Amino acid sequence: MITSTVVTPRPIASLSPLEVASAVLSDLTIDTQSLYSPNGRCTWKRLQAWSMTEAAQRKYDGRFFIRAAVSCVRAETNEEVDWLLVNEWKEQGLGYSIPALLGWSADGKYLYFYDNIIPDGCQPLGGFQDNLRQVDLDTGKISALLAGVKSGLPLSPDTSSMVFYDFQKADIGSYDFASGEVQHFPLPPTGQANERWVGDLTWSPVGQSLLFVVINGNTCFPSGASILHLDLKSGEVKILLTNNEQTLSILEWVAAERVLISVGGKQHTLDPSSGALEP
Repeated sequence: MITSTVVTPRPIASLSPLEVASAVLSDLTIDTQSLYSPNGRCTWKRLQAWSMTEAAQRKYDGRFFIRAAVSCVRAETNEEVDWLLVNEWKEQGLGYSIPALLGWSADGKYLYFYDNIIPDGCQPLGGFQDNLRQVDLDTGKISALLAGVKSGLPLSPDTSSMVFYDFQKADIGSYDFASGEVQHFPLPPTGQANERWVGDLTWSPVGQSLLFVVINGNTCFPSGASILHLDLKSGEVKILLTNNEQTLSILEWVAAERVLISVGGKQHTLDPSSGALEP
């Protein structure tokens, strides 16, 4: 004779990840981040729990907890789905990495994220990024796209590609999401220093060219900076502006022939074709 037992399921807890973390990890310092997709249907959520006190450092062996997830509301059914992307304890030592959102595809199908590396010491202009991944927002599938430490990683205006500084090749790389193809664009010499760092990679409004800053020398004590222009169609790279005394940064490419930049903390307008500078 076969007997069966009826089990009444317990109700699912309605606590948010932050409320759960606050209760379970009450002796840690908790930081949260929520970023929304352009169509408003998806949310990137990241939670970090840090052991800041001596007691917490001993208890958790100098580690911190990191959780990253994305939740979406399906357009067809209005059903909410949640995909857990990262859920782990990591070493909180001299240098560490945390997952960071790169962006969303224009068609709303994918999310892109990477490991943002926080070094022990001065952070270079473009930072350090590794392990670019793609998330299928319909299935939750995570695909590895591009490995190796890069710098920059801005998405193109149409989100079909991205650019980055390749430390190993010391050039600008362009990655196409559909084909997986990588193109490399060599850089002309800038300054006298052997060491250089690239950042502020900024797309033109129509995505056909790129501006970026090259800093020469030590990341903590640079010896000069230049702004360069890359024509992605022809591959031509040219130096527009060099300053060995003041810092340079790109603020915004506001129109085809108008880019807002900062020279020594003062705002100027730069012509991206001629390099002409106006106050």
